[in-house]
Amino acid sequence: MADDNQVSRRMFLKTGLVGGVLLAAGAGALVVAPEGKVSTDIPGDLAAVEPSNWRALVAMIEAVIPDGDYDIPSLALAFDQRLSHGYPGIRKDMNLGLALLENPVAGGLTRGGFKRFSTMNVAERQQALYRWRDSRIGLLGLAYIGMRKLVLGSLYGDLDVAKEVGYPGPPWLKDDPGPIEARKPLSPPFVVQANVDDSLVTDGDPALVTDGVTE
Repeated sequence: MADDNQVSRRMFLKTGLVGGVLLAAGAGALVVAPEGKVSTDIPGDLAAVEPSNWRALVAMIEAVIPDGDYDIPSLALAFDQRLSHGYPGIRKDMNLGLALLENPVAGGLTRGGFKRFSTMNVAERQQALYRWRDSRIGLLGLAYIGMRKLVLGSLYGDLDVAKEVGYPGPPWLKDDPGPIEARKPLSPPFVVQANVDDSLVTDGDPALVTDGVTE
C-alpha cells in the first residue's frame, strides 16, 4: 500500500509539473501569427476570449462540430459569451488552453507535430484534439472536454439547430423577467404549450394544464 501511494504521489507531481510547463509554453505563444488557414477577422466584441486566441478558437470549433453549414465566426462569438458567464479562473484556464493548442512548440510535445494548430487542415486538427483527449496528462484531457462541451452547447443552444436533431423546444415559453422589484413576482406569467388541438394556454397559470388536458 505504501509503495502504491508513493507511486501515485510521484505520478501526480510529474503530471502537475509537466502540465505547468505546457501551460507556460502555451501562454508564451508568439504574438505575430503567420498566414494560416483560419481567418483572424473578429466579427464582434469579445467578452472572455483573448483576441490573440481567436484564430485557435475558430480552428478548434471547425474541428469539433459535426459537418454542416454553420456560421463558424458567430458560433465562436456564442462560445465567447457562454465562457464570459463562467468564473474568472475558468476563463483564464480556457484562454491558456487555446494558447497552448495553437503554440507550435507545445504542439510537438502534446500533439505530435511542431505546427500551428490553425494552419492544419480539419482532419489534422481533429487528430490533434484526439491526442489531447487520450493524453496521459490529465490537464490536456480536461481542456479537451471543456472546449468540446462549450462548443456543442453553443451550437445546440440555437433552437433552430437543436430542432435538426429532434429537440422540439422548451415545454413553455418564458420572457425575460427584467429587473427584480420589491413585493412583486420574480417573473411574468409564462405560456404553457398544451397538446390539445394545438392550442396554447396563456392564462399564466400552469395548474390549468394537467397531463396535456385543460381544466
